[in-house]
Amino acid sequence: MAKKPFVTLAYVASVNGKITLGQNPAVTAWNSKEDRAHFSKLVKEHPVIILSSAAYEPIKKYLKHQKGKLRLVMTRHPQKYAEDTIPGQLEFTSKSPQALVADLKSRGVKKILLATGGQLTAKFLQAKLVDRLLLTLEPQLFGSGTPLIAESALRVTLKLLKVTRLNAQGTLLLTYKIE
Repeated sequence: MAKKPFVTLAYVASVNGKITLGQNPAVTAWNSKEDRAHFSKLVKEHPVIILSSAAYEPIKKYLKHQKGKLRLVMTRHPQKYAEDTIPGQLEFTSKSPQALVADLKSRGVKKILLATGGQLTAKFLQAKLVDRLLLTLEPQLFGSGTPLIAESALRVTLKLLKVTRLNAQGTLLLTYKIE
């Protein structure tokens, strides 16, 4: 039986674990150019990128669609995005994380990049579908913003594999294996 696709979870967060600055959903409002370059490289390396609808909305006008690159947006209301759908390039689904990963496996997908918000991330982690976490820590503290992981009865053990300093300011890229 073939293995499930390798799932990489990528995040940028403030030192106190916020993935948004207040209510602003645009990560590029506060993250470093080095993190943006790192994330762009990840996007190029992964044939499938899973997004939440909250992550999709602020970037949809900037997306460049291409053959061989599938962006899957998880939403409770995929019919709302019927006009945005481009089969094989931009699709919308209300499937559970388990069903979605199983579907992608049946389509021959080997690598998935997960770029979701805290609630979906918690669901993928609870289902034990994530293999690696790439966490960029920006040297900033936010008084308010979206937490890295939604509150839940979640407990995940990580093993630090690598620390990379991305710039002189002290932006760090932490690479973890999910145990």
